[in-house]
Amino acid sequence: MTTTSDRGEGSAPDPDGFATARFGRRHHAAGRREPEPLRFRDVFAAVLLALCVFSIAQGLIVWYVVSTELDRMQREIAIFVESMEPAWTQTPAELHTPRARGRASAHAPPLPGYPGPVTAKANGASHACAGGRTVRRLPNGWEDVGGRCRATSQ
Repeated sequence: MTTTSDRGEGSAPDPDGFATARFGRRHHAAGRREPEPLRFRDVFAAVLLALCVFSIAQGLIVWYVVSTELDRMQREIAIFVESMEPAWTQTPAELHTPRARGRASAHAPPLPGYPGPVTAKANGASHACAGGRTVRRLPNGWEDVGGRCRATSQ
């Protein structure tokens, strides 16, 4: 089989027949179609659907957690309200007297009284009461020495 190339009549013969071969995409069979690439709107719709499903699931989870916690809180409040003594069962004299829980113990020593840190610094006092705690004056501030106290000034 003798073939001539596209170069002209005077070219050398091509015994294998590759001179006219074309390289590139091969055509598929007539019945098979190549899958189409994903379009932007298809990807957008899929992502939007996933976000909607996630949002609905998140809403349902939050609703469940909040409703169960609200039910628990309502039960605790109901128990607390039932345990309280109604105000209308007490006489007016009982309403104005402090309860036993709020009274200081009769044999508890009174707290020492110190001036507050502002007054103590102004007066040059060595100790003060800051935040209910006894503090000692240092050259650059205050040191907690322990113990509770009551402030007699600022």
